[in-house]
Amino acid sequence: MNRNQSLLLFLILGTVLLFIADSSGFAQIPTGISYHTEPEGDSPLEYFQYMLFLPQDYYEKSAAAWPLIVYLHGNFQKGTDPQALLSAGLPKILETQTDFSFLVLAPHCNSLQEYRPDMIVNLIDRISGTIRVDRNRIYLTGWCYGGGAAWVTAHTYPDRFAALVPVAAPADVMIDLRELSDLPVWVFHGAKDSDVPASDSKTMVEALRDCEGNVRFTLYTNLDHDCWERTYTDKSLYRWLLRQDLRHRH
Repeated sequence: MNRNQSLLLFLILGTVLLFIADSSGFAQIPTGISYHTEPEGDSPLEYFQYMLFLPQDYYEKSAAAWPLIVYLHGNFQKGTDPQALLSAGLPKILETQTDFSFLVLAPHCNSLQEYRPDMIVNLIDRISGTIRVDRNRIYLTGWCYGGGAAWVTAHTYPDRFAALVPVAAPADVMIDLRELSDLPVWVFHGAKDSDVPASDSKTMVEALRDCEGNVRFTLYTNLDHDCWERTYTDKSLYRWLLRQDLRHRH
């Protein structure tokens, strides 16, 4: 092989390697819903899965940074199949949404895992380094078990989120809600909830109001534990979220 042939082969191999590297990265993930696995440690039990949603026009707006909603699921959705996320909550709503204007990240726990604040924030950081996340507009929400985890995560990292939206969430009387007094919070619950009583949300809301927190409370008088559908289809929620920005935090 002469020098010119060697150079040509080198250029071809370089092009192929660049193509492979690019096609395996986050830039090539599809719009809509996709599923991914992320190592959290050395043990197989420390691998976790997550769902990612990209708006249909994500690639068309190549310079835009997008607001991100982090959704934490209910307890019955744990397991080995991340498509279980589609059975309820925000992911189920996204199945039929064609004009949703947020990125959505939904970490999925298997039956042996629990949501941990550090795990959630570390995943946000990794995702934010590979897709165009507006770091000033990251919103945390969760339903049921995930709503309780959202309270704890926001309490642990109150400066990382622009807003918090717990839905039918259990109360956590162990956290100091004064740490959340500057965080915009909108709480939702069904008055007929027999799984997690609405009094849990009332307890958290009253405690936030006692420390002059920025909190809203919507109590659906005729809904039960599945109030997530009304919540996550309410366009006023998303208009409110878009008004919340870390740059505007007092």
